[in-house]
Amino acid sequence: MFTFVIGLVVVGATLAIAARVVMREEQQPATKDPEPVRAGATAPARTPAPARPVASTRIVAPPAAVEEPSWWAQVRAVAVLVGLLACVGAFVALVVLLAGVLLLTALRAALQ
Repeated sequence: MFTFVIGLVVVGATLAIAARVVMREEQQPATKDPEPVRAGATAPARTPAPARPVASTRIVAPPAAVEEPSWWAQVRAVAVLVGLLACVGAFVALVVLLAGVLLLTALRAALQ
């Protein structure tokens, strides 16, 4: 029981630190450079794809400015993340428990 409580404290502290770091950071792009180039490497020659006829032309509006999510939305996202992690952890614990029961039952049957 003591180990379980210590594990809960460690997981809770880790989630709290991760939530604090995520809520403090500014939004960053997923990738810094779309095509990283190594030093001294030359880009391979690309052949353009053949043009296809287009049935209709769409007019695309320029992207609107991205608004930063509100504090409430960030807190809600952290709560959802904690809930999902708790569900996944409970599922993994159940699978480990069932595997242990199955293994012990098989060993008892084999030894009798």
